[in-house]
Amino acid sequence: MKPRILFLAPSYACAPVTGGGQRTMLLYNALADAYAVDALVVDEWGAQGADKLFAHGGFDYLRVTRPGKRGVVGLLPGVNPAAADKLAMVLYGRKVSYRRDAKAAVDFGAYDLIVSRYLRPAAQAGALEDGVETPTLIDIDDRDDQVLDARLAESPNPATRAMLKRHRDEMRILFRELTERAAHLWVVTETDRTAISHRSVSLLPNIPFHIPADAPPRPRSSHTLLFVGAGGHRPNIEGVFRFVDKAWPAILAAAPNARLRIVGSGPWARHAEKLSAPGVSLIGAVDDLAAEYADAAIAVCPVFEGGGSKIKVLEALAHNCPVVSTIHSARGFVSDLTERALVTAPDEAGMATACIALLRDPAAAAARAAAGREIVLANYSRGGFAAAVLAACRRVLDESRGSENR
Repeated sequence: MKPRILFLAPSYACAPVTGGGQRTMLLYNALADAYAVDALVVDEWGAQGADKLFAHGGFDYLRVTRPGKRGVVGLLPGVNPAAADKLAMVLYGRKVSYRRDAKAAVDFGAYDLIVSRYLRPAAQAGALEDGVETPTLIDIDDRDDQVLDARLAESPNPATRAMLKRHRDEMRILFRELTERAAHLWVVTETDRTAISHRSVSLLPNIPFHIPADAPPRPRSSHTLLFVGAGGHRPNIEGVFRFVDKAWPAILAAAPNARLRIVGSGPWARHAEKLSAPGVSLIGAVDDLAAEYADAAIAVCPVFEGGGSKIKVLEALAHNCPVVSTIHSARGFVSDLTERALVTAPDEAGMATACIALLRDPAAAAARAAAGREIVLANYSRGGFAAAVLAACRRVLDESRGSENR
């Protein structure tokens, strides 16, 4: 009989139209190919439709209480839900989102393993509570303390910085306390693997969700820059704002035919006014992303925040499209990729200079794209991802069975 696994995932990272959702489905499908897997989606907002994504076994929702509905904040009249959540974070800190929810009543004993996408769903569902004997494996991906570190580095406001520092320090303690109760951790970067003090940590790099079988040829005369990313993800939004404001005027001055297309799921349309600039087209979701990459001269990744590594960078290179990114967005990849394929810059001025140089030298851009695709195919495959997932699961299962037999 196949071992039984309970797979936990937050509702905001399920649909494979975002990088987070793509990693969720890659992990779920790798597990479902080898084990009997039930999915439990941990949801604070009443989302619908995730059952259609998790089709290999049982499915259910765990509707947890949002931070803004807890404590004194939940009693305040006339506060919209998003604002209430932010206020709760200010008053109670990040720990308010990592408590076991009172409504969680999960029969963990029915499973051989628990696999959680991110730390928070495991904490909210109670998988890390005393008395739970089923081993838990956690896919860390974005660490909240790293996200807060990045925001702290970019925030000039003293009051905001003080709050972010308090939350960051609190998350470091909370992260250590909660992960100590897990049997295994997957992390995205080698830096995280060496930095995290835990008895069992392994590397599970991000990979592209779609890798075309054939490399489309580079367009000979394209002047199109392409950004691909979800419009509901704050680091994406802020990064695009900064790029359009600080990098785009210089690019347009040097290359008057240049065009910038902003593509991705989520509410990009609400930012139309702020992104209104000559040559900029706010496209939103598209049916054929491969066609966007095929027509683009360069993909840009002007993201300065967030943890983990940027799937959008790997995806563009997999489609044989050269990439100009911030140094932050180049973190976590094999050195060959950052040395031979990516063009990186510390700020918007540097990104503008790099984009102009590649627009003027299509041969250099094509060479970097070809190198990037070759490196992605060699290092970031679905087969390698699945093998890493199953190796960790087998190790934890063997350890668990060994302890039962002692």
